[in-house]
Amino acid sequence: MKEKKHISRPEIFKFIYGFARPYLTALIIGTIFYSLQMVTFPLMNSVLMGGVTEAMTTGDTSLLLLTALRVFGLTAFAMISVFIGVLLFVKSSVKTTQRLQIKMLRTFIGSGSNDNMHSGEKLVLFNNDVNVAH
Repeated sequence: MKEKKHISRPEIFKFIYGFARPYLTALIIGTIFYSLQMVTFPLMNSVLMGGVTEAMTTGDTSLLLLTALRVFGLTAFAMISVFIGVLLFVKSSVKTTQRLQIKMLRTFIGSGSNDNMHSGEKLVLFNNDVNVAH
């Protein structure tokens, strides 16, 4: 029986990075767009509280409408940025997983039946390895 070789975390990272590298730009842009909503929500609260407070102190009710429009605009911006961010991030991670699956499947098919392991057991290990990497 073969001994399993211990692989360090940096080696695993380099291995997976090789599959993710073509999609790295989309992953970074997706992360940035997704992170924009984390900045937008506190800004939205600030605009809302500031607008309502100013409208109450000055007695100008038109400021409430302007505040509502600003909050609506920030909400729309947050929703669009989250949508774009998640779309890019998920698409990139799925493509990376597909590349990894193809590589592992080719290795699996090319390995033949040199050991005593059942092919079904190999497929279970294959799927588990891909899911862990994902």
